[in-house]
Amino acid sequence: MLGEVLLLNQELKELRDETTMRIGITQDMIDTHLTQGREALNQYIHAANAHFNAKKGELADIAQNELKNALIDAHRQMAVLNPPKAGLNTLLTCALISAFTGAFIGITGALLFLHFA
Repeated sequence: MLGEVLLLNQELKELRDETTMRIGITQDMIDTHLTQGREALNQYIHAANAHFNAKKGELADIAQNELKNALIDAHRQMAVLNPPKAGLNTLLTCALISAFTGAFIGITGALLFLHFA
């Protein structure tokens, strides 16, 4: 009976050692795969960031051109729909005001020149 207990104890010890060894091997495999997975993920992240940075610059240029074109189109549409309202009456008024202002400045300048000359 004591022999059987010692034999069972030794078998349990061997099983424990084998199980511990298998757990260690499994843990080592898990660590290796996790490390490789992390490295692959880091490489993917770096590649994706580089790609998106390049695309971001291209997209910014495209958006700037689109915005410029949209503003130009909006300005054209506003000019067509609401043209500047400068009628003949307005133009004649501006011309008369300019003529009077020019004449006033010219006469004042001539009088000052004659007065101080």
